Amino acid sequence: MKIKVASTNPQKIQAIKDLVPEYPVLNGAVVESVSVSSGASEQPMTLEETILGAEGRARNAFQDCDLSFGMENGLIPIPTKDSGFMDMCVCVIYDGQDFKQGFSSGLHIPKRMIDLIDGDTDLSAACRKAGFTTEEKIGNNHGVVGLLSNNRVDRAEQLKQAIISAMIHLENEELFKQ
Repeated sequence: MKIKVASTNPQKIQAIKDLVPEYPVLNGAVVESVSVSSGASEQPMTLEETILGAEGRARNAFQDCDLSFGMENGLIPIPTKDSGFMDMCVCVIYDGQDFKQGFSSGLHIPKRMIDLIDGDTDLSAACRKAGFTTEEKIGNNHGVVGLLSNNRVDRAEQLKQAIISAMIHLENEELFKQ
């Protein structure tokens, strides 16, 4: 079996590699990464756009493989007095016909970070502008979740939550057939 990870982000690739041995359905899988477009904006700002970005990545990576995994973090509007947004990861597994979706837990993002996001500034850049980090690509390391939780939860764990949620559909396909 060959799996394509629709990213060159080391955290996303390692999260898949770490989980492959836990799933008999992925037994012996070879994991490769490929850089592809998501078709979504640099910083998705809705659940729908985040899902579409993960699906776009998975679809665009599906070549010469059995499964492709697309992962996209997005800012999801929520009804709250805080910033009004949570960061969440969506994982989509694509088999060439169907998409299986999974989601990570979400975390509140401080308003002063949200206020810095615009067409040219994503969450990673907003964290730098707000003075929370000097890392250029925070998502390649501990991520925003690691930064805000003091590394009690890091990006790898957030990604794994979304992958495990999507794998529920793959392992239990008979339960999800209509």
